[in-house]
Amino acid sequence: IAEMSELKEKLREAVADVEERPAKRRRTLDEVPLIHTYTNEQGQLYVYDTVDEDWKASDIYEALLQEPSDVPEPEATATLETVEMEGEGMTLEEQDAAMQELFEEANRGGPLGAGPTMDPRRQVASDLAVERAQGEVAQEVAKAKAAKAAKAAKAA
Repeated sequence: IAEMSELKEKLREAVADVEERPAKRRRTLDEVPLIHTYTNEQGQLYVYDTVDEDWKASDIYEALLQEPSDVPEPEATATLETVEMEGEGMTLEEQDAAMQELFEEANRGGPLGAGPTMDPRRQVASDLAVERAQGEVAQEVAKAKAAKAAKAAKAA
């Protein structure tokens, strides 16, 4: 029986510790760092929820953001010139330049992440189209050379 009262006391202490901790606030999708996001092969965006400490689909995460919470919103401390997030400070111009660089890399078709950037079936179809076009060009060049040789033979 003495053990029961000790266990009850430990439980009360644990509950008191939990109640003393400040409640966590969910970040808006704009505030979530990129390392807390993941896009699967089907294009579904997942966001790591630091409150529940698990991954959630972005639409579910947004729905959770809409729910009222008792956690007060932090005061805006960022200025128009610099936005600070987790130790990284970039001016708006630097952010725009970095985003432009990412878009240019995407337009060049460079690797933007792990895994293939193109469906293998599309890649094969693209390769076949290139080979077919090269064959057609070679045929046209051969025809032009033959016509030039025939014209030269007629003239001689």
